[in-house]
Amino acid sequence: MNDDMREGAGGDTPLSDTTTRKRRAALYLLAPGDAERAKALEAKLEDFARTSGYTQWTRFYERQEGFMARPRRKVLVTRAEAGAIDVVLVPAVGMLAPSRRGALRVAQTLDKLGVSVRSMAEPWWDLREPALAWIAEGEQRVLDRSVKAIQAKRQRGERVGEIPYGYRLASDGLTVEPEPNEQHVIAEACRLADEGYSLRSIAGATTHAGFRSRAGTPLSHRQIARMIRRAQEP
Repeated sequence: MNDDMREGAGGDTPLSDTTTRKRRAALYLLAPGDAERAKALEAKLEDFARTSGYTQWTRFYERQEGFMARPRRKVLVTRAEAGAIDVVLVPAVGMLAPSRRGALRVAQTLDKLGVSVRSMAEPWWDLREPALAWIAEGEQRVLDRSVKAIQAKRQRGERVGEIPYGYRLASDGLTVEPEPNEQHVIAEACRLADEGYSLRSIAGATTHAGFRSRAGTPLSHRQIARMIRRAQEP
């Protein structure tokens, strides 16, 4: 997906026009794999731009294969450094990076460049708000989903399957709680992903650092991908 200068209600005024400088927006999203869902999300984001009063924008739409490297985001930041962007509109702030902590770092980088971030899902988003609370909320959602899944299986009389990496069954036998060592592995994998390392490179780095799967084997790039995706889920 290439950058695409789009016109809104105000016409096709060039980005270089100083009279509309403060209305220059960049739209960024990670497109879902399903074509119809991707098209619908793009339409919602562009409608968000229009209703927010932006009359022109440049699209930076990331494909799923760019989940780790984020090539479109890198171009966006380069444009921001050049002073060509004033605001970045996203479906959700967490979409800026594979992890919430990484997304926060991207938002902070843009903020230092004088570029604000506006989110469809989080209209309250403001870097002045407690950032750690936002990160903790995302981690708690992952935990809550795991708890509900286990409880639902037990109510149906089903055997509970494997608990997601990063968590363990609590002493009550019903709920799950974070597993510190595995959480450390996930955090390190997300950090490397945010820095642009490939899945295989991250797997190699975790092996070199002595991290192992629950079976005691080196973590594969597929396992790394699953844990990072799970950490990114809103």
